[in-house]
Amino acid sequence: MVVCQRCWPVTTWVALTCAFAIATSTPALTQNPKYLVRIAHETSSGTACVLLQNTGAFHYEAGDETIKVFEGTLGPDQLDSIRRDLSGFSGTSQSDIEEPLIHGPRDLLDIHFFQPSGAKELLFRSSESQLRYRASLKPLLQWMYSLPKLSSQELTEDAGKQNCLPRGRIRLMKRDEVVPEPPLTRTPVAGRRITAPPAVITNITVQPLVRFELLQRTSSTAQQRCALIADDGRYRFEFRSQKTGKKNVDNRLANGGLSPEELKQLRELLDAPGLIRIRHHERPGGMPLNIMGAVLDLSVRRGESFQDVTLTDNTHRNTFFYSGDADISLAKPLMEFVQKTVESRAQAAGPASLNGCSQLP
Repeated sequence: MVVCQRCWPVTTWVALTCAFAIATSTPALTQNPKYLVRIAHETSSGTACVLLQNTGAFHYEAGDETIKVFEGTLGPDQLDSIRRDLSGFSGTSQSDIEEPLIHGPRDLLDIHFFQPSGAKELLFRSSESQLRYRASLKPLLQWMYSLPKLSSQELTEDAGKQNCLPRGRIRLMKRDEVVPEPPLTRTPVAGRRITAPPAVITNITVQPLVRFELLQRTSSTAQQRCALIADDGRYRFEFRSQKTGKKNVDNRLANGGLSPEELKQLRELLDAPGLIRIRHHERPGGMPLNIMGAVLDLSVRRGESFQDVTLTDNTHRNTFFYSGDADISLAKPLMEFVQKTVESRAQAAGPASLNGCSQLP
């Protein structure tokens, strides 16, 4: 198996403002029956999160600049109701949740619950992806936002803020106990992941040669392409397209292998002097990246390290937006090669079969 450990989802938009602390890996959660569910919800108007124990005791936090903290205990009937609502997701997996390329205002929802078979986390990155599950999500959100009325006490932010934890051995932590985490791997758009990246897999016998992710936006459509190609020529290609005002997303997938001649041509394109000379420049002062036009994230293995760059379309560039590392025209031969040799073989696929070009079979 070839696993891409340097993958940045272009459609990641926002970071959850509830602070998260991670104590151990996810498997530890399956052995901890103390907690029933953790829910975190971030919209353009604010953030809220709750941690509910199997005893009915809950810890709820809401707000951005000023955090309000409430604690209390649910009655047996209320607790049973939450369990019934959560059971509606027992057959749902993360791969069932399809995110759009064109989305509305910020609406990020993370549900982490515990069942006899183990812990499960479902992440909805947009209101559009929540629509299919609205009947199951609505009562959970209504319950969460009603908790201030059900609480037995309100705590001050300094005394009560204990963080809602998405992964690890769950333990409520005082603010001064939380050790700052190292910065996440950069993403090429405004926002960061709210969940930890996939676990690193070390038993890789074939190294990835190149991975790219291309996002193209116009006033009428959005298209996303990604490709992961290994040293031996094996590849994975995914394509997604959505028209403005339409809910349907067209998905296509191609798995296969390049011929020796095609692999040789690809290496020559990657070694073009114009590409090799590009160096990455971080965004000054958090300047946003303009995703109108075209944005290409490119990761090329150079010896024992990777060259990671972001290329943008200069026709949409201005001083307000971060312009990336170079103009996307430098990668035009590479994009034409992928379109001709890989994309042309792609066929219709369901959203559950896509992995964001993060690994090869």
